[in-house]
Amino acid sequence: MRSGGAQFASAAGCTEDAIRKHGRWCGDRLMERYLTTVTLQPIRALSGFGVAGGDYWIPRSQIEPPSQLAELIFPWVDTKHSEVQKRAEGGGEADCAALQFLDMLKFLRTVLLQDSAVLQKLHPSLPLWNRAPFNTATFTNFAAKLNQELSSAVCPFDVAVSQVIPALGNALGDVRSELSVVKEADESRLNVARSAVADALAALAAVSSQLSTTTSTPRSLLLNTISSSPTAAASFSSLLVGAPSSGSPAAADSPALSSLSSSTDSPTTSGTSFLAPTLPSALPAATAAAAAAASALGTPASYQLPDLTTVKTLWKEWTEGGEGRAALSEMDAAKDCRLRTSSKVKQQVYRWRKVVSFVKEREEGGDSVEDTVVHLVHLLKQRKGGLRLLAEELAAADKRTKWAQLLADKSSSSSISGTTTTS
Repeated sequence: MRSGGAQFASAAGCTEDAIRKHGRWCGDRLMERYLTTVTLQPIRALSGFGVAGGDYWIPRSQIEPPSQLAELIFPWVDTKHSEVQKRAEGGGEADCAALQFLDMLKFLRTVLLQDSAVLQKLHPSLPLWNRAPFNTATFTNFAAKLNQELSSAVCPFDVAVSQVIPALGNALGDVRSELSVVKEADESRLNVARSAVADALAALAAVSSQLSTTTSTPRSLLLNTISSSPTAAASFSSLLVGAPSSGSPAAADSPALSSLSSSTDSPTTSGTSFLAPTLPSALPAATAAAAAAASALGTPASYQLPDLTTVKTLWKEWTEGGEGRAALSEMDAAKDCRLRTSSKVKQQVYRWRKVVSFVKEREEGGDSVEDTVVHLVHLLKQRKGGLRLLAEELAAADKRTKWAQLLADKSSSSSISGTTTTS
């Protein structure tokens, strides 16, 4: 690795730092004491390979030369190898470096014979072929066999590519079919959404038509809305007089509301009284159509999960819903996008689903839902935990079994106490 080697390595693309390290042209202690191995870039370049490295396939390495032919080169290697091994086995010095060196010579003579079989065909006039072992019949037969094998050898990379392409084609075909199914589902969903939007627009048009023909003032329309709902009347009355809202009739009959009613129904200066008409009949249909359109379009809107703290409230919300909300079971089965608005919402629904599935398992096992819910509420009070604790423990198989055993013990104790009371 002097001037010629350095120039060749530099021309092959080796870095200046790699050339310095390889030639030991740097005197720092790091190189002298720790980085004592050779650098790979110059070694690859001087060996005729790419500096970046990679996989290489040499077809002539597929056929090993016969042992009697290989032993003609370095004939003393096998004997020396046996001597060094026996010396170590007999308790003598174990010379690993000598064994490695002799193994390298064995490898080199194999490479020499394989390369010579190819070079003899390319350069048949070289004087080297007139010397042993290249002028023997054994080498001639080996060279002929090797050249014949080279003419029909197939690169492993080509074989791999020929195997990968059909598999890749099948995979792409599966992906294409799945995409077509998804596309058809999206088109069907879009058609449903369009139909729902059209229904909503038609209903809204009907509402607009009815509103344009009415002569009621906004004030009388508001009064009619409040009068039709005791809860709304109580809320409106509390806003006027500062009293707390309630759904009782007393709140609905408050003086403020009465004064508003009398002032609204009293004759005006023109002698015309305003009567409170009913709300447009198309308004509920418009509201339902708009909700259907939003659901079909997958619009999450401003939906918030209910605040559930007990198994009882969770079961009711999951199966029945509440306060105008749809049941969580229906939303979950329909994969409602409102239950997937964020990772926090998805995690919460996942925990609730664990608890509900456990209650259903107990129901399938013969326990009533009411007893299971009551027992779970009681056990969680004893544990001073909530739904999150229950869901996390039900996710583990061993703890799920413990909860089932606790419920079984609760059920048996309840049945025993019930029998005693009856007797």
